[in-house]
Amino acid sequence: MAQYATKTGVNVQLLTLTLGPVELWAFSTTAEDATVRNHLYRHLGPGEARRLLAVLFPNGSVAREVENRLNTMKEKIGLIEDEMKESIIEQLINDILDAYSKNPDVRSLPAKII
Repeated sequence: MAQYATKTGVNVQLLTLTLGPVELWAFSTTAEDATVRNHLYRHLGPGEARRLLAVLFPNGSVAREVENRLNTMKEKIGLIEDEMKESIIEQLINDILDAYSKNPDVRSLPAKII
């Protein structure tokens, strides 16, 4: 909320800031997102990593993709352990880097059967 004092009186206005996909990725703090982002920072550089993540995951998070992969794995083998979740995240990072190496302008990840 902003309050402005002008010659004609006081104006109050509600201001809204909407972040775009690149900014969402820059500020995301979840463990999964930070892990993926930091690995890609090391491989691609910060700017290119955020651009790529913004294109592939415009909502600013890989949580849904990780959850989908975990659910697929859970259907096949049952109980999921913490190490398996970490391996899912590592596989996602590898899938992103592989897709990027084939086409730097990649728009989506290929469907994977886990």
